Amino acid sequence: MAAAISDPEGYLRRTMYNLAADGWRRRQAWRAKVPLLGPPTVTPDPMDAVDDRDQLTRLLHGLPPRQRTAIVLRYWEDLSEEDAARAMGCSPVTVKATASRGMARLRELSHHDDREEARNKS
Repeated sequence: MAAAISDPEGYLRRTMYNLAADGWRRRQAWRAKVPLLGPPTVTPDPMDAVDDRDQLTRLLHGLPPRQRTAIVLRYWEDLSEEDAARAMGCSPVTVKATASRGMARLRELSHHDDREEARNKS
């Protein structure tokens, strides 16, 4: 039979501390097994972000207006399907389907654009 705990709050506090300390120890052991990454050897070029944004804008212009609207509202403006549906004047299911078709088309256009770029480099 277990002995009665004279200070339940202290017991609970100590238990919580021990559980936290165990977690700290486990994380420390994991860090010792996986070497930490050092500072990046190459600093990112800010012009790459400009190029990416330009490419994305060009790809978006290759979409039909409704698909472009759905993608911009959902992913660029970060609206929920319901909010995008209100803005577009349709149902949330329509927004979801239109955005899905638009994303698939963007992937196709992006792959086509990548192949064109590779052909131009060679």
